[in-house]
Amino acid sequence: MKEKVSQNSIKEALNLLPVGICYFTLNGTIKLCNSQMYRLFRTLAHKDLQKLSELREALHSNIQNEVIRLTDKKEIYLFPDGRAWNYQESEVKDKEGNVYIEAVFSDVTKQYHEKINLTRQTEKLKEISRELRYLSDNVLILTREREVLAAKTKLHDQMGAGLTAIRQSLAQENADYSNAVRLLRQAVNAIWNDNQYPLEEGEFERFLQDARTIGVKVRCTGSLPKEEEYAHIYILAMRECLTNGVCHAGATELFITMQEDKDCYHICITNNGEVPEKEVVPKGGLYNLSRHIFDYSGEMHIQSMPYFALTITFQKKELDHEEGIDCRGSEDAS
Repeated sequence: MKEKVSQNSIKEALNLLPVGICYFTLNGTIKLCNSQMYRLFRTLAHKDLQKLSELREALHSNIQNEVIRLTDKKEIYLFPDGRAWNYQESEVKDKEGNVYIEAVFSDVTKQYHEKINLTRQTEKLKEISRELRYLSDNVLILTREREVLAAKTKLHDQMGAGLTAIRQSLAQENADYSNAVRLLRQAVNAIWNDNQYPLEEGEFERFLQDARTIGVKVRCTGSLPKEEEYAHIYILAMRECLTNGVCHAGATELFITMQEDKDCYHICITNNGEVPEKEVVPKGGLYNLSRHIFDYSGEMHIQSMPYFALTITFQKKELDHEEGIDCRGSEDAS
């Protein structure tokens, strides 16, 4: 008898399983059920399991005797002892071809708590990401303001140089005042333009005004992206190229081309300044700009030879037919 598998040995083996399992006939009566299933159903319905319809009815409610259904898409239930169970039904056949309904409760407590921890970590990472983006935005703004301030300081220095040149010319007989007057007039005009700064204008208009202030012509074709965050990054890139072009290449003109196709936004910025002596490596403002672009899943490429060019590409979030902010026809900044 010890060498044969009997009904009792099958029942004992079934009771040792960690899952709750029960086999019902097609009319819903119990054929075979283990002790774990009986315990779970007793917690769920406060009575003994007799039919499949009773089990289904008990599971139908989201909350039943402190048992909580966690999701509508999957039948996962949280029991009062803190353990989570996943319920599944399927049809099985025996060797004679008889069909039975197999009902199984699988313990998914570990996966449930791991999912909770993962959700908490994801929310924490999102919060950190928002803080980093905020800091990145502030770094870009501070960098832009610092560089624009440096350019304006340079203009004030030019005014001082013009005044000094005129004073020296007055001390000399038959001196040529034309160069001194030209230098002074250029600085005065730039400072006057800066004082006319229109506070009510948008970011792009303010950029054009700043370009006029430091004596750079902006030749722009195309339209800003309709997504506000992309348009903001475009203008940050324009400002970065403006200040770098003036400070490092002596540029007097900035060329901006913005294009849009079915899937992407593109912008390319060049200038008429001197060709870089070596490959341009992003640092300072350009590095901060690249990190900002990466945060929005964009790409930035820098061309150093035969001329400097900054290219930015963004994949569109969604396709629509709204119009962008049209920059074509805007007057040159001088």
